[in-house]
Amino acid sequence: MKIVRKENGNVLLTDDSGNTIKRLPEYAVLELKSDREGEFVRVAYGHQNKHDIYSNQITATQVEPAAEVTFNGTSQDLLNLLSTSFFFEVSSTGGEAVVFQEQDDTTQTTSAIWVNRHTFNGELEAGTYQIDSYQDLGITNLAGSLQNGIFIDTVLTAVRGQVFQLLEGKQILNRYIYVHGGGTVQIDAAFRRFTAATFAECFFSNLIIKKIG
Repeated sequence: MKIVRKENGNVLLTDDSGNTIKRLPEYAVLELKSDREGEFVRVAYGHQNKHDIYSNQITATQVEPAAEVTFNGTSQDLLNLLSTSFFFEVSSTGGEAVVFQEQDDTTQTTSAIWVNRHTFNGELEAGTYQIDSYQDLGITNLAGSLQNGIFIDTVLTAVRGQVFQLLEGKQILNRYIYVHGGGTVQIDAAFRRFTAATFAECFFSNLIIKKIG
C-alpha cells in the first residue's frame, strides 16, 4: 500500500496501482502500538474511529505535488513521517504557540441554524493566529449538508461545508488565519444543519488557537 497526501489535504491509502483503499481525515491522533504481529501506527479520529497501519504493508509515501518516495522503515519511522508531513494533530501537548485548546467528544444534536461548540473569550497579544476548528458531524434523519463555522466577535468569518449522506458521519477541518491588533476577542467554533428539516449531530470537536506570528 501507499500513503498519499493530496494537494487538497486529503490523506489516502491506495494500492500499488493508485486505487483508493481508504480516505483518512486530515486531523488525527497518532499512536505507536503493538500486538502479536508487531508494532503499528494507530490513526484515531472522530467518534471512536481508528485505523491501524503496519509499516511492512507500506511500500511508498507521497506528499503531492512531490513524487512518491519508497518506504522501507520501521513503525517508529512511519509515525515520525505521518506526524510531520501528513496529519494535523487533534491533540497538542502545549507549547508557547498554543494559546487555547478545548476538546470535546460528547454528542450534541441540534436543528438550529448555528450552535456554538467551543468559545474562547479573552485577551490576545497583537499578532497572527491560526484558528483550527475540527468537528466530526452527522445527520440523524434526512440526507443533506452541514457546516462548520468560525465566528470572531459573533461575526461569521470562515465556513466549511460538505454534503453528508444519511447517518454517515464526516470530518470537517476549518482553518482560519486571523490577524489581531491586541485586546479582548471572542472566538466561537460552531456547527449547523444547512439543509431544512434535518438534525445536525456533533460527535467530536476541537478548537485550537495558535500564535504563529
